[in-house]
Amino acid sequence: MAVLLAQVDGGWSGPTELADVIDLASAAERSLLTPLMPRLSLVVDDLARLEDSQLEKRRMPSAAKLVLAALRDVRGPLTLDALVARLACWMPNVPVAVLRSVIRYIWFVRPSVSVEQLREEVAKVAPRVEDIVMTTAQQLIEQGKAEGKAEGKAEGKAEGKAEGKAEGRRSTLRELLVKHLRFHFEALPPDALAKIEAADTPTLERWFERLLTATSLEAVLAG
Repeated sequence: MAVLLAQVDGGWSGPTELADVIDLASAAERSLLTPLMPRLSLVVDDLARLEDSQLEKRRMPSAAKLVLAALRDVRGPLTLDALVARLACWMPNVPVAVLRSVIRYIWFVRPSVSVEQLREEVAKVAPRVEDIVMTTAQQLIEQGKAEGKAEGKAEGKAEGKAEGKAEGRRSTLRELLVKHLRFHFEALPPDALAKIEAADTPTLERWFERLLTATSLEAVLAG
C-alpha cells in the first residue's frame, strides 16, 4: 500500500486504484481483466480536505502539524494575517529549525511578503517567534549575498577568460599582419603601425584578406 500526501488545489481527484491507471481499450476488456489484476490501492492524505480539528487529533508532534498546515494553507487564498493566525496554534514549543523552514516556505511561495509584514503578524499571535523571523530573514539575506557573490565571481571568470581569448587572437593577428606587410612593402611608417595597433579583430581579418590582391600599403589599410 502506498500513501500520497496531496497538496492539490481543490483536493485530490486522481485515481486511487491500479486498475484505474491502466488504459484498457474498452469497457468489456476492463470488465474481463480487472478481476485478474493485483488489488493495489493508493491511500491519499488530502490536505485540501483536512480540517484543523482533524489535524489536531492526529498523533504527531506539533512540528509535523505545523508543516502540514503550512503545506495546506500557504499556497491558498488566505490573507497573511489570517494565514499566520491559523498557523500560530502550532508554533509554540516547535523546534527553531522547523519554524525557520516554515518561514522560508512562506517567503518562497509568497515573495511579495516583506520581512516587516511577516514580523508584525507573527508578533500579534506568537511573540516568541518574532526574533526567529528576523534571524531567518538575516540568514536569507546573507545567503543571497554569498550566492550572488559566487555567481558574479563565476561569471566574471568566464567573461575574463573569453575576453582574454579574444585579446590573444587580436594580438596574434596584429603581429602576423605587421610581419606580412613588412615582407610585402618593407618599412612601415609610424602612422600605419598606430592604425594597426588600434584596429579590432574584424578589421585585422579584413586587412589580411586584402593582402592577397593589394599592390600598396595604402590599399591594404584603407578603411
